[in-house]
Amino acid sequence: MALTEQLAPPPGFELIHAVGTTFTLDLETALSVPLSFASRRITAEDGELGIFEALRRSTEKVDIFAQAGALSAGTQSKLVAFLEAMVHPVTHPSGLFHPKVWFLEYGNDDDECVYRFLCASRNLTSDRSWDVILRLDGEIPDDRDSAEAREMNASLVELLRALPTMAVHPLGEDRRARVDALAERWSEIVWENPPGLELLEFHVFGLQVPPEPDLEGSQALVISPFVSGEQLDTMRAGVTGHTILLSRADSLDQLEPASLTGRIETRVLYEMADEDAVQDQGSERLVGLHAKVVVVDYHHSSRMFLGSANATVAGWGHNVEVMVELEGRRRTVGTKAVLEAMGELVEDYPTEGGGPADPSEDVRWMLDGVLRELAALRLTVTVTGSGPYELRVTSADPVPGARDNAAGAPTVRWRPLRHSAEYEISELGGEGGVITNVALAEVTPFIEFIARHADGTTRRTLALAHLEGDPPDRGQAIIAEQLTSREALVQLLRLMLELTRSGSAGSWIFDRRGQFAGAGVDPGSGVGLFEALLRAVAVGHEGLEEVRKLIDYLSRHAGDDAVVPEGFESLWAAVWSAHELAGGESS
Repeated sequence: MALTEQLAPPPGFELIHAVGTTFTLDLETALSVPLSFASRRITAEDGELGIFEALRRSTEKVDIFAQAGALSAGTQSKLVAFLEAMVHPVTHPSGLFHPKVWFLEYGNDDDECVYRFLCASRNLTSDRSWDVILRLDGEIPDDRDSAEAREMNASLVELLRALPTMAVHPLGEDRRARVDALAERWSEIVWENPPGLELLEFHVFGLQVPPEPDLEGSQALVISPFVSGEQLDTMRAGVTGHTILLSRADSLDQLEPASLTGRIETRVLYEMADEDAVQDQGSERLVGLHAKVVVVDYHHSSRMFLGSANATVAGWGHNVEVMVELEGRRRTVGTKAVLEAMGELVEDYPTEGGGPADPSEDVRWMLDGVLRELAALRLTVTVTGSGPYELRVTSADPVPGARDNAAGAPTVRWRPLRHSAEYEISELGGEGGVITNVALAEVTPFIEFIARHADGTTRRTLALAHLEGDPPDRGQAIIAEQLTSREALVQLLRLMLELTRSGSAGSWIFDRRGQFAGAGVDPGSGVGLFEALLRAVAVGHEGLEEVRKLIDYLSRHAGDDAVVPEGFESLWAAVWSAHELAGGESS
């Protein structure tokens, strides 16, 4: 199932807090995440306006931590501005930040809370590889003083508490406090076992105490797109029988020949079987292996480890990774059972190893290392002027490569996101680089770094700077660009004022003509926009404050193509006065 389906709250619940981690982060994919948490009435079919409203509702509830230097845009949408507060690039001193997990807390109107943990091999990108994901659901029991629960969750709590400390820019006090509070509650959760499996342990690599998973058994299956001979030897050391290694052909061909001797079988995904399945089912094709799974048989049971760690020394020894250990009956989750479940997708791939590495991979890895170093800089974008604006980009850290003219050194440039002109990396030192004549909606803390090798290879990444002097109307200007008609404004008001309570009762929406409709209300009864606004006043709807900011901005910047209907401002003034009289906040 898609990640967004697993993120969606249980029926009757809504999101309280979500903390996600990923190695690579594509902003276009990240835009779709808040749709998972929003009301069922907000979907991708609502377009940019629906995404904006989902983002607005999720901004203070979602935190996503990703490896600095592994962010990409993937979209020209200016709505990525609403991701700025929830995205946190991080660094790790001894390796890469590589986990793909979600910590999720949901609540309902009865003050009940439930929890969900997702552990996957999939990054937050649009990649269509074969991946694996585990979902665990749990809750905090009334007798929450459980030493067993605290021991089970200790490594995840340690990871949660460590996330803010790894961020390139310090998290705000409120966000950090929310993460710490979630970690406190997380220690008390009791998890439901998945069908046919027993949860044994959470293994978090790369933090203070390295885990020591037990890989001893009679037979093993290792599924990993990347493999190192040294780590493979370590994993096979306690296996008395055969080890089956499912990986990519190029990874297998480049293994040391000594690692492929003895009782080992090498296999790959059979891509043509995948193609046939797509033609039969009419589904979108998955390409390539990205799942990370280790299965070890032991007597009549088998242990399964799944998560983010490749079968490499870096994966199991240096990076921040998460693997979940489960146990089940050998005949249902053992090595043979897993391979049989994959069926024709797997084929034998005999190889002696010892093949040369792809030189282009070495170039890309070198460029990516340069970009990770640049993305870890503590950058600041200072905004001045009253429009158009001036952006000054500075670094609090020494800029690597600023004076590097060595032969073979890559050429590195930078630019603000969506700006066409590129600038010398040396300009980030000293007083910084200056960009002038910037429109309000083009102000951004996202800085793109572009690294080019002499052979023509080009790699890019986004860094997220601290934005100083952010114009207060920037978000409204971005939304105003999406409002190309009065109908679009009505659609946005519908989304912003949608009143949803847990369950089916208490839900109201506007139709595309601005007419009010909802549970127990006849769409043709003549209840209009004014009545709908008054209903929002009656319940103190938080969306009214955001509507006020937008209407004020549109009124100040009205032109010949104004999208605010004639007379609406007078109606809105009456609604806002009623909101204030009813006890709503005024600002």
